[in-house]
Amino acid sequence: MSVRVALIGCGAWGQNLLRTLGESPLAELVAVADTRSQRRDFARAHAPASARIVATLEEAIAAGARAVVLATPSPTHANVALAAIEAGVDVLVEKPLALTAADAEACVARAAALGRVGMVGHLLRYHPAVRRLVALAEEGHLGEVRHL
Repeated sequence: MSVRVALIGCGAWGQNLLRTLGESPLAELVAVADTRSQRRDFARAHAPASARIVATLEEAIAAGARAVVLATPSPTHANVALAAIEAGVDVLVEKPLALTAADAEACVARAAALGRVGMVGHLLRYHPAVRRLVALAEEGHLGEVRHL
């Protein structure tokens, strides 16, 4: 069974997500939204033929999306995620979820209150090399970790 997904944002990272969603047997890409016409042109050339190419989140959700993947500019993440959650869809937001802790907490609280899934994409978080590095840090083999 696949999930009906809309991609919101088709810039540099969104184009990678477009390819991944289009190839996934677990996702049915129903829409790609971007405010820029040249990015919508890219989506038309690379998205499955059945996907609607639109300008707004609202149009993408109206295409029947049950979930959205957000790859918009970072300053827009919290507001777009909240709008999607309010519209009743699950959300995967590329990092960062928000630019402030308060905005991130608002997203988390609203998703929980409405029973929606809210996730943040973290590239390589589960990669074996990254997991080993975390284990080494936790075991104290790297000295005092100041930033990660």
